[in-house]
Amino acid sequence: MGTDLTIIGLAVGAIAAVIAYLQLRRMPRRSSLAENDQVAVSTGTEPPRHNLPLPRKLLVGRQEELERVTNGFLSRIPVVCLEGMGGIGKTAIAQEVAWKALNGELEHEFRAVAWTEDREGSLTLDQLMDIIAEVIGYPYLKGLKTGEKQSQVISRLRELPTLIIVDNYETTQDSRILTFLRMLPPSQTKAIVTTRERLIDDAWIVEVRGLPQNDANALLMVEATRLSVPAVLNAPPSLISEFHVTTEGNPLAILLSVGQAYQGISSLGDTVANLQGTKPGELLITIFQRIWNQAILNDDQARRALIVMALHSSSVSRAALEAGCEANGSSMTNTIRRLVELSLLETYQDTAAASFRYRIHALTRSFTWSQEKSDPTRIELPERRLIDFYLNFAHRHENTYSSVEHVRALELEHSNLLTFAKMSNRQAVYSKTSESCLPVIGYANTLASYLWGRGYWRDRLELCGHAIKAAETLGDHLQVSRQQALIGRIYLWLGEISVAKDCLHQSQLAVRDDPSELAQATPRRLRAQIASREGDYELAHRLLSEVLKSAPHTVDDEGRAAPSWNSAS
Repeated sequence: MGTDLTIIGLAVGAIAAVIAYLQLRRMPRRSSLAENDQVAVSTGTEPPRHNLPLPRKLLVGRQEELERVTNGFLSRIPVVCLEGMGGIGKTAIAQEVAWKALNGELEHEFRAVAWTEDREGSLTLDQLMDIIAEVIGYPYLKGLKTGEKQSQVISRLRELPTLIIVDNYETTQDSRILTFLRMLPPSQTKAIVTTRERLIDDAWIVEVRGLPQNDANALLMVEATRLSVPAVLNAPPSLISEFHVTTEGNPLAILLSVGQAYQGISSLGDTVANLQGTKPGELLITIFQRIWNQAILNDDQARRALIVMALHSSSVSRAALEAGCEANGSSMTNTIRRLVELSLLETYQDTAAASFRYRIHALTRSFTWSQEKSDPTRIELPERRLIDFYLNFAHRHENTYSSVEHVRALELEHSNLLTFAKMSNRQAVYSKTSESCLPVIGYANTLASYLWGRGYWRDRLELCGHAIKAAETLGDHLQVSRQQALIGRIYLWLGEISVAKDCLHQSQLAVRDDPSELAQATPRRLRAQIASREGDYELAHRLLSEVLKSAPHTVDDEGRAAPSWNSAS
């Protein structure tokens, strides 16, 4: 009777694990479509898939550039390149084209839009293809080797016309990205890249310059109306004309200038006078410097908020902003409002998450670092706070097997979680203290199930590799064994059995002096999985039966259902 109950329990646990695992694998990437966004499509019953980071915003002017992009889509050239100086509006144009694609407003029909952006050379070909695979509904492609993945993604893009956007391409260091984009089937799928420099000779080039006077004036009035700045709204035409010449029609310069006027930092006339004689390419630096000196330098909380924003790789939640600044309530609200009014911070409501999120322009990030880098202590404390914040966030949402909402929460913060996981590793490598090493292991463990289930295997490999070094520093043989085994499972799934066996050997070495069931269960499970893959089912069954003796009664990657599920696979 006891044996029968054990078998029934294992069966139920295995079934629950399978169901949860499949839900995790099949769940589509969170769509950022707002409820009031009316998406029209010419075919199919589902709206186009996308991962756009922001809701649609008003774009003033740019009809000529939009038409030029549209013509590029009708050509046989796969890559459309938006070129222009920083702050000129390349990203805004790309976002507008993306929303036009989603709403069926383009002659070329797209069924998906995949948005990516580089930050200081961090974007790789694998990451780009992983994002595309998620958006178009084939997340399992993320687990393939690079060459096979590329072939499969290209094949799917022939079936599902997709618009791929790579923002801030000028900082990209992976040359394979351009090779991949050139391989896109141009009659179905197109790519838009934004860059400050001429980097792609065989692309369809769209030069983005300053706004012509009528459009620049319209943007000036829209922003002055939003903030209610009478001095700008009632400015004489001659001053407005002179302002246009001085700012060169740069949209970001216009927004920053209105923000200065609203805050009483600089009138429109003062801005014109201050910018006279500015060297080419230093327009925005001059404006940023004036804002910093007059509004930010002596506002410690505003400075902390900008540092916190600059540390992130993606949009930021209010909770993360408060944690990094160690502030909340009305003081935080006032700081956010002030930075938004200065056009240093952008806020939007995430409908899916029912909360507000925040972003900063790449130039704002760069300028913030240029001002704060001389005092590393101002950066170190927010870093530590945010490392703890996101580790706690990961802990709270660790149970991805029985909660789809947890998966969605982790997906929303995916980029930020990895950013601060890697940041914790840099701190551990530098200091080698217990305090700095423990978070490294914590990130690897709490994100293990999520990264495995969603197919982010390369991210999991990286975090496990970091955790091994941290565990070796701490002399934690159990964690070394665990992380080696986690790595081995991925390589086994990828069909690289020899690599998996090497990981098994390292996992066994780590616990060779610890005969306890708890210590031996981890390498034993990997050994069983390898045996199963090689067809030695008798050995696999015996080893997994031994693993069950120490497995906890939970339906997750460590619980009793996992060995049963592994043996079935």
